[in-house]
Amino acid sequence: MDVGEFRAAAKMPLVIILDNVRSLHNVGSVLRTADAFRLEGVCLCGITATPPSAEIHKTALGAEDSVAWSYYEDTLQCVRELQERNYHVVAVEQVEGSSKLGEWEPPMLLADQNGGVPAGVALVLGNEVKGVRQDVVDAADEALEIPQYGTKHSLNVSVTAGIVIWETVRHLQRYIRLAVWLMAVVVANLVAPIGAEAAAAVNDTLPDLALPLTLQVGRAEYKGDSIPEVVLPVLYKYPPKTFASSRQEQEYNRLVRNIKKVLPVAKLARHTLIETYDYLQTLPTKQAREEHIKLVEDGLKKQYTPLLRRMSKTQGKILVKLIDRECDQTGFAIAKAFVGAFRANVYQGIAFLFGQSLAKHYDPEGEDAEMERIVRLTESGPP
Repeated sequence: MDVGEFRAAAKMPLVIILDNVRSLHNVGSVLRTADAFRLEGVCLCGITATPPSAEIHKTALGAEDSVAWSYYEDTLQCVRELQERNYHVVAVEQVEGSSKLGEWEPPMLLADQNGGVPAGVALVLGNEVKGVRQDVVDAADEALEIPQYGTKHSLNVSVTAGIVIWETVRHLQRYIRLAVWLMAVVVANLVAPIGAEAAAAVNDTLPDLALPLTLQVGRAEYKGDSIPEVVLPVLYKYPPKTFASSRQEQEYNRLVRNIKKVLPVAKLARHTLIETYDYLQTLPTKQAREEHIKLVEDGLKKQYTPLLRRMSKTQGKILVKLIDRECDQTGFAIAKAFVGAFRANVYQGIAFLFGQSLAKHYDPEGEDAEMERIVRLTESGPP
């Protein structure tokens, strides 16, 4: 993308704070890394130099024009302002009580301990000699350090930035992937499933789930008496599929396998959504409804987290579409109805960052025609 497209695109909810970084080359390197991960912005504080600068440009290579940056005379002012905007501030420094990278996890962006919605994470990187100022460490929400095993006990600030940014982004991607089920049933924490494309061998480890079957049973009158009336599901039959190449056949078989893996989850989402909605209507207060949604959420997390962590990006995208097919409304619309427009837009923005959309409709007559064929055959019997 060009600079204009970068500025218009959704950003990773991660901000970097440079606390009195003296090297202009380090500043440029951090800006370049922030561009690579499409971060929300970089805060340049104290003696940290700001663009335009020929020295910064040597390592930024133009990232100073794409990445949003701001300057603060005092780092503490920057930290407090971000905290007021509900950012979780992490000081990257070797201090007593710090968490070790590898064991650390950033807070879930969807809800903090007080039930709010954090705006994102801010990482503070300090001066090349003195590190992060002590008053800034004290003001941060927590401290994080990179374990080191050699004779040296420090890393260049630009190297540190690359390590901690990647680790934070990796966790944020996992949170998004983990939240796919919650979007499916709309139980408070809702985002799109995103993750690295899994290999075929990993896809095959996703367990087969039983496809939920439903029968519509009503009542009919026959010769003056009432008898059950069972409406059988429609069975579809298509002509045999022909392929132009073996590769095309492999891609089709892979699509069949993925749909058969996730279709039961989408159908179960529909049942859970209906049951949850119906039960919520019986609860007298908003607090009681919120408490019930939280109970449903906790139960689903416990039951389906292992399954979702093994789901590939392709399977996640299919699941989002099949949710729209089964529920007759997009995940975004469901989220908006249950948890409000603000949180729904937060989740949609994060999903968009990874090339996903919770507002995308299932199109059985257009781009999803092949998928619809496979779904119908799956519902009728093995294709």
